[in-house]
Amino acid sequence: MLRDLHIENFALIDSLDVSFASGLNTITGETGAGKSIILGAMGLILGGKAESGQVKVGARNCVVEMSFELPEVFKPLFESLDIEWYDIAIIRRTVSAEGRSRAYVNDQPITLQDLKLLTSRFLDIHSQHQNLLLGDRSFQIDLLDCVADNQKLRDDYAVCYNECRQLEHTLQELKDNAAKDSAESDYLTYQYTQLAEANLTEGEQESLDQELLLLSNASDIKSVMAENVSVMSDSDSAIIPMLKSLKGELIKIAKWMPEAEELAVRIEQCEVELKDISAECESLADKTYDDPARLDFVTQRLDRLYSLQQKHHLDSVEELIALRDELRVKLDSMESCDERIAELEKQLKKRSGELHIVADALSSSRREVVSKVCDFVTENLSQLGMMNGRFEVEITPCELTNKGQDRVLFMFSANRNQPLHPLERIASGGEMARVMLVIKALAAKYKELPTVIFDEIDQGISGEVAYKTGSLIEQLANEIQVINITHLPQIAAKGDTHFLVYKSDSEQGISTSIVKLSREQRIEQIAKMISGSNMTDAARKQAENLLNY
Repeated sequence: MLRDLHIENFALIDSLDVSFASGLNTITGETGAGKSIILGAMGLILGGKAESGQVKVGARNCVVEMSFELPEVFKPLFESLDIEWYDIAIIRRTVSAEGRSRAYVNDQPITLQDLKLLTSRFLDIHSQHQNLLLGDRSFQIDLLDCVADNQKLRDDYAVCYNECRQLEHTLQELKDNAAKDSAESDYLTYQYTQLAEANLTEGEQESLDQELLLLSNASDIKSVMAENVSVMSDSDSAIIPMLKSLKGELIKIAKWMPEAEELAVRIEQCEVELKDISAECESLADKTYDDPARLDFVTQRLDRLYSLQQKHHLDSVEELIALRDELRVKLDSMESCDERIAELEKQLKKRSGELHIVADALSSSRREVVSKVCDFVTENLSQLGMMNGRFEVEITPCELTNKGQDRVLFMFSANRNQPLHPLERIASGGEMARVMLVIKALAAKYKELPTVIFDEIDQGISGEVAYKTGSLIEQLANEIQVINITHLPQIAAKGDTHFLVYKSDSEQGISTSIVKLSREQRIEQIAKMISGSNMTDAARKQAENLLNY
C-alpha cells in the first residue's frame, strides 16, 4: 500500500508531505484547491509525461516521492527488472526546469518504461475520463483475463503470436523477392553466362595491351634492332671493332705512359657493354615477328574486354570478375529461395497450430468466468440503485489479434423492458460511473492491486445512490487500500482517514497544502459540504450522523 507522499516545487506546491493509512482514505477540498495538482504529481510516479511547466516558477526542479509497503508477491517483478527488492519501495521522480526527468527506485535509476511497468502493478489512479474505457474492447478482454488469471496464457500467446507475425513477414518478403527475381532470372543468367564464357583473368588486359603494341609495330622494332646490331658489330665502320683497335694502340704506348693502360681498361669495359647490348638487340629482334593471326586474336580479345566494361559501366577486368562472382551468388540465392520458402511455410504452419491451441485455451478460460463477472456486476449495480440493471458479456469469434480470437462486448440495460445494447451506446454518465466503480472493485479483487485512487468516481450521482456508492467503496477498502477524492458528504463520511486539500495565499504566493482532519474537523468539513458556506447546526448534526452511520 501507499504509505507516504512527498511533493516539492510542483506547480503551486512548495512542499507537501502526507502519510496515508490502510483502508479508505478520503480526500476533499473546494474546487480549485489543488486536488488535481496532487493527482498530477502522483501521475509522474506512474510514468506520466514530464513537462517544464510542472516545475514551480523560480525552482530548479520538482520532486515527487512515494513510498510503498509491498507484499512478497511483488519480489519476482522487481527481480525481473533487475531492481533490488525491499518490502518498502521508495520511488522518486525529478523534473528539471528544462523538462528533463529522472526516475529512481530505492535510489537505483530506472527507465521510464520500467517505471510504468512496475508502478502499474501496485497503484491505479482512476479519473472520470477512464469511464470511456468501458467501451474499449481491449479493456473488456483484459478484465476477463484478470478475473480468469490468464496472465501466463496471455504471455504464451503473445510470444507465439509475435513469432507467427514475424514468420509471415519474412515469408512474404521472400515470396516478393522470389517473384521479382523470377522476372530478372533470365537476364541475370544471360549476364553471368556472358561473363563466365569470357574466361576473365586478372592482369590480362594490361598484358594484351602491351602485346598489341609489339605486334602492331613489329617491322619497325626489327628494323631498329637490326640497325643497332649493324652499327655496333657488323658494318665496316662498326663501333666494337673500332674500340678493339683503339684499345690495342693504347696498350702499345702504355709502357711509355702508364695512364694509357687505365684508358685501355675503360675502353675494354665499353666494348664488353656494347657487345652485351648488341646481343640483346639481336635476341629481341629474333623474338619480334609479324603474326597477323595473333594480332587479330589480341585485337578481338581486347575489343571483347572493353565491350564488356562499357556494357556494365566498369573500368577494369578485375571489376568484371567481381560482377561475375556477385551474379553467381545472386543466382545461387535464387535457386535456394524456393527451399527457404518451403521451410518457412512449414515453420509457420507448425507455429500457427500452436497459436490456435493457446487461443482456444484463452477463449475457454474467458467463457468460464463470464457468469462470474456478470453476476458480480449485476449484484453490485443493484446495490447502487440500479435494481433492474442487467449486464452481460458477449463473446464471439474473430480473426486472430494480439489478444486472441475473441471479440468481447459488454452489453447493458438499465431498465426492465429495455433490450441489451453495447454499454457505451446506452449508459448515461452516472450509470457509466457506477458500472466502472463495480468493474474496478472486481478487477482489484482479482488483480491483487494494493492501492487504487478514485478521482471523483461518484460524479453524476447523489442521494441514496451516493450513500450506496460509498458503501461499495468502503467494502472495497476492506480488501485493498483506497484513496477516494470526492465532493459528496455521504461518501466522504465513509473514510477511515480524512484529508483536506486547501489553498493558502501569502507574501510568497499561492500554495496548495493538505492536512489530516481530526474527528471534529471532519464534522465541520462534511457539514460545509452539506450546507455550503452558511453552515448550520442541522448540517453539523447531519454530518455527525453520517460519521456514526
